[in-house]
Amino acid sequence: MKLRLLAIAAALVAASGAHALTPAQIAASRTAGTLKEVTFSGASALRLTFGAYAAEICDTATLHVYFNGALPVDNTDGVNHRAYACKLKAAAGNYAAGTDVVIYKRDQSGSTAGANPIATNSAMAHMKIVDDATCAVTPNPAFSDILVPNYLCSGTENRVSDAGISDVEPAVLNVAPNLTDNTPGNPGSGSVASVDLSNLVTNSFVQAIFGVAVNKQAYLALQKTQFPALASATTVDESDAFRPSLPTTFIRGFLTGGLSASNTTKRGWGLVISEAADAAVNTKAFNICRRQPGSGTQAASNLYFANSPCGGGAAASPLRQAGTTSPAPAVTGSYIVNEQSGSGGVLNCLKAVDALTGAYGLAVIGRENNPLANGALPGSAGDGGYRYVKIDGMQPVRYDAATGKGAVTGDYDFVYESTLQYNSTNAAVDADKLSFINAVRVNAPKPASLRVLDVDVQQGVASPSGAWAALGQYPALNANDKPFASRVARLAGQSCTTLKYVR
Repeated sequence: MKLRLLAIAAALVAASGAHALTPAQIAASRTAGTLKEVTFSGASALRLTFGAYAAEICDTATLHVYFNGALPVDNTDGVNHRAYACKLKAAAGNYAAGTDVVIYKRDQSGSTAGANPIATNSAMAHMKIVDDATCAVTPNPAFSDILVPNYLCSGTENRVSDAGISDVEPAVLNVAPNLTDNTPGNPGSGSVASVDLSNLVTNSFVQAIFGVAVNKQAYLALQKTQFPALASATTVDESDAFRPSLPTTFIRGFLTGGLSASNTTKRGWGLVISEAADAAVNTKAFNICRRQPGSGTQAASNLYFANSPCGGGAAASPLRQAGTTSPAPAVTGSYIVNEQSGSGGVLNCLKAVDALTGAYGLAVIGRENNPLANGALPGSAGDGGYRYVKIDGMQPVRYDAATGKGAVTGDYDFVYESTLQYNSTNAAVDADKLSFINAVRVNAPKPASLRVLDVDVQQGVASPSGAWAALGQYPALNANDKPFASRVARLAGQSCTTLKYVR
């Protein structure tokens, strides 16, 4: 995920002597009272889009990326918390160009952390950046990419978030099955109570695009089944033309129950994978990599595949695994449900499934995730071990230039509108901080902002109609904006309604 302005940033460093904000510089600016720190929480499905936008408003010659974690660097770093420290390259709200800022993003607990705790002004753990041994420089001390941390900070402190982001509106997260467990890490321990949302000021943010992913072994077996030309393939074909499709009915059965892995019933993976492609397909286990309740991604999955909570008592129940959140994947057997607190954990789960020879798994994740991010080659160490499938023949893309179709034209409908909210009674959100939050809310969703985001995240977000309404009707948009301007929406703040054309 290389930012296209990286070379320019490097030149700026050489020419101006600008310095990235190290823990020592952050501490000094904090002591001097010139540092602006803004904390966001929620929506881990949008963590990369958020990070890419932070890099967009930063002078990248001064940018440092912070992940929670400790040396040595590994794939568990940054799963729960990330932060971006820099000097602003231009004014953002009331913060002037050149202002020292640290923008924190808590992904832990997902979208619920951007909704219910914001409504109640409840403190949550956020990454703590201080100039001591808890923050260590990585082998990559200079900014190169939002996926590459420059510092790992192991400390946290409880703070009330200034603003929250959720993949769906807070009201959907405030009812079962999206309420978090009473005992974290113990599925089935009972749900926390709903909270009063009346103090929330909630506005539309970006339109989030979701996808269904399977591990590479399952993807190859699907390709060999659906495309005769690939019947003897030994590696995945990466082209969209050979992207396999799964029917909604199969995905729904996979996520809510009803499938049966046996040679007698043949009501499992054998429904979509032929015995010619895998002689043992009928006994393959259903490895589900999913998010915990409170996740916006999980809420979107519940809405789309289980009609929950929209269907009330008639809605299907998403499967869970009582007593543990991290069972090991298996090749054969029945349902194995692995729950994770963030999107990064789900991606690690899919990779673990693919590392087990003969195992098949499935997950719902934000489409902003790229299994070949940062230029990784298929089969390399950087390969995520998963690929996105079509749903009922619909390509999981924001926009396909070759066909002029995608999520923005309604030709892929696994789409929900995220929201950004703050609490009107939070005394820590002063006028200047609120001005910065609103600048992020208004500017990040614009087509012009999305099209300069890193190319690795661009399939996962679109500009909702309200964000580009001032530009006129769709035919009047310039060619660069059209691929990012969504023409479809559900009713504002009503994810239970159907997707339709609005512009």
